Amino acid sequence: MKHNQANNDHHHHHQYYYGLIYKQFCTKKVGLLALIFLVILTTVPIYHPCIKYSSFFSITSSSSLLAGGVDDDDLDDIKIESSSTHKCDIFSGEWVPNPEAPYYTNDTCWAIHEHQNCMKYGRPDSEFIKWKWKPDACNLPVFNPAQFLELVRDKSLAFVGDSVARNQMQSLICLLSRVEYPIDESYTSNEQYKRWKYTTYNFTLATYWTPHLVKAQKTETEGPTKTGLFNLYLDELDEAWTAQMEDFDYIILSGGQWFYTPMVFYENHKIIGCHFCQLPNVTNLGMYYGYRRAMRTALKAINGLKNYKGVTYLRTFAPSHFEGGLWNQGGNCVRTVPFKNNETVLEGPSMEFYMIQVEEFRNAEREGRKRGLKFRMLDTTQAMLLRPDGHPSKYGHSANVTMYNDCVHWCLPGPIDTWNDFLLEMIKTERLRSADENLRFSDRKLLYLSSTFRFLSLALTITLLCLLSPQLFSFFSSSSSSLPWLKSHMFSFSSFRNKCSIFRGNWVYNPDKRPFYTNFTCPEIYDQQNCMKFGRPDSEFLKWSWKPAGSTCDDLPSFDAAQFLELVKGKSIAFVGDSVARNQMQSLLCLLATVEYPTNVSYKSTDTKFRRWLAFRTAFKALLGLEKFKGEVILRTLSPAHFENGEWNKGGECKRTEPVLRSEMKLSWFEKELYLGQIEELRVVESEGKKKGVRFRVMDVTEAMVARPDGHPNHFGHWPHENVTIADCVHWCLPGPIDTWNEFLFQMLKA
Repeated sequence: MKHNQANNDHHHHHQYYYGLIYKQFCTKKVGLLALIFLVILTTVPIYHPCIKYSSFFSITSSSSLLAGGVDDDDLDDIKIESSSTHKCDIFSGEWVPNPEAPYYTNDTCWAIHEHQNCMKYGRPDSEFIKWKWKPDACNLPVFNPAQFLELVRDKSLAFVGDSVARNQMQSLICLLSRVEYPIDESYTSNEQYKRWKYTTYNFTLATYWTPHLVKAQKTETEGPTKTGLFNLYLDELDEAWTAQMEDFDYIILSGGQWFYTPMVFYENHKIIGCHFCQLPNVTNLGMYYGYRRAMRTALKAINGLKNYKGVTYLRTFAPSHFEGGLWNQGGNCVRTVPFKNNETVLEGPSMEFYMIQVEEFRNAEREGRKRGLKFRMLDTTQAMLLRPDGHPSKYGHSANVTMYNDCVHWCLPGPIDTWNDFLLEMIKTERLRSADENLRFSDRKLLYLSSTFRFLSLALTITLLCLLSPQLFSFFSSSSSSLPWLKSHMFSFSSFRNKCSIFRGNWVYNPDKRPFYTNFTCPEIYDQQNCMKFGRPDSEFLKWSWKPAGSTCDDLPSFDAAQFLELVKGKSIAFVGDSVARNQMQSLLCLLATVEYPTNVSYKSTDTKFRRWLAFRTAFKALLGLEKFKGEVILRTLSPAHFENGEWNKGGECKRTEPVLRSEMKLSWFEKELYLGQIEELRVVESEGKKKGVRFRVMDVTEAMVARPDGHPNHFGHWPHENVTIADCVHWCLPGPIDTWNEFLFQMLKA
């Protein structure tokens, strides 16, 4: 009995002993697992691709981020490389000869107002139209109408001001006429409030007559100077334009010439003074007082628009050039060439008007920034000061009509066309600036999240280390039999990575999709891929988008030309291969054309296979043999052909008009072998590249393109009368599915 009791006691003692050991062991295992988990949490934000700092950021004090998280002071230490680091002042320069001008005439453009139609009314010289503006530190591109219309697709622009604002709008219509004429969608028969629509681009252009910018009323027809007397209500809006502005994407505000006329000034519904009104007991405050208050009210009105989110351009004062007398005292403008910079200066009323504009603009800009509104200065003053030769003078009417000489407005065509060169360049800059801001805002949020996450994880890890250090020390000091358990329970960071591949998916129909460009807007399309030019009857093949498969995959974003150019700023890309590689390069040129056309810097060679552009350079012969090459190599995989009912030289064609399912069409044995060979060879060179700091990646277009038998030129890469019998089922129409390759490229560059 005692023996049994002893055995039972001994048994219970062992049960307790082993239970205690097991409990301690489990505690240690749980503690160790918790520690490993927190270490991973601490390090994942550093290495995980979704929480990676952008190249736009340079952290100057990482220790402060780790020690105390991120606050506003830390963010001040982050240096952001702006897209405008080396920007050029396009408004400072000289006029230089341009024998290629003009780009329209009074015969090709119906929009020219009679009073600016200098050629129609017999101006004898034409040299005044053969000049272009050359900024001091860069070149200003000549106006590109197709590029402009692409940039303003689905947008609207309003010219707000006097007849000089209308002068610029008519210049713009004439410059755009090489691509498209607008239709009249004016809501009134009043010629001072015109609205035009470019239907292909869904772009609206409007002009609003407001010569004094604020509410005004003409009280006398003659007045002291025979030009009328006006009441100006300097603190009241001219609702004829302010009530219409909220839906516009761009506003170009200007004015000044009408402030020379006699005016009576009102504020709070009371007369406070005037300019040359010659009324008894009314103080002469001068035209500059009225202009400053009116400009302030107009800019304040824009800042006060509740739903306005557009960009406001203040077009600065354009000086008149009366010589030999005032405008109503025989003054004229008979010069035939521009001034040089050292031949004239801005002075008198022109200087005063300009300085008032600059000062009021700065105040409005500061206020607008608080609301997220953008104000830009379209500074035409210096350029136009140098153009006394650009006015109509007496050539804005028939010789048998007596009128004052016009040295205020500008002949069309003429130097005012340069204002729209400026405008296009500013819109392009705005597009780049917006892309830059979006990138920086996105990275700023990631920086907050990542740094805060790392700090919290590190703090928790340190706390757990302090709590568990005795047990962990004991655990690691025990028998080595524990180590195999540790190894067997370790896991790699790769299991946390997102496995989505943008190259695996399906084509989905999108009836609202429109091409980023057309054969009219992009001159780089080779005839052999210019399917629309040569009469391809269907266009449905353009309405498909690539949708990556998998629950973790987002939609493939559309190509963003401005953001792409920001990502490759200061870099170069070379397309090395055959005519399909050139096909992709031309697709990229066309996609980027919505922001900028490249300069041709090709090697001096008649061989068109070696055309070299600023953004696309053949930079290497043997990738791994280049000692200084530390770039990135992207292998674009096989692009399948789609000949059906025969081989390429035996009547094969590609007549399909929509994509196919992956199960409907497969690679030929030759294409499959070639594709697998590409992947295999890349893996070999990839390991060698790592040793030399050269990164190799795959742009796997094969799966996407095997499903697009509808995207080839077939017989629409030439004119029917050329008797070309072989169909092209190798290259791709532009625009077309090959544009998706550059969406892939865009995502790879962002990753």
